[in-house]
Amino acid sequence: MLAVFDCGSLTEVKKYNSISVEESGRITFFEEKPANPTSTLTGIALYYYPKSTLPMIRQYIAEGNNPDQPGRLVQWFYPRVPVYTWPVPGLWFDIGSKETLEEANRIFAGR
Repeated sequence: MLAVFDCGSLTEVKKYNSISVEESGRITFFEEKPANPTSTLTGIALYYYPKSTLPMIRQYIAEGNNPDQPGRLVQWFYPRVPVYTWPVPGLWFDIGSKETLEEANRIFAGR
């Protein structure tokens, strides 16, 4: 399960990943750091992996795939097993930069 948020901007989504889903929420396309995104839906760093996927995660690592970008694991997973999404309600901020952390602080301090 991957939490998703519609960031509303094809330019913004280039920093993250672009995802397409079926009506059921199942991922049909996932591209990490897309040059030409087709969707503004992006996965955020909130995952749930059932215990049954542990062998596949070990396989992913054993194959020499990138262990430091969790989105790469989702990109590897979705063609192999069904991966579903959960739309995050409300606001979401990627606080990986000082500017977005400050923006989030300003918005949430006023609540």
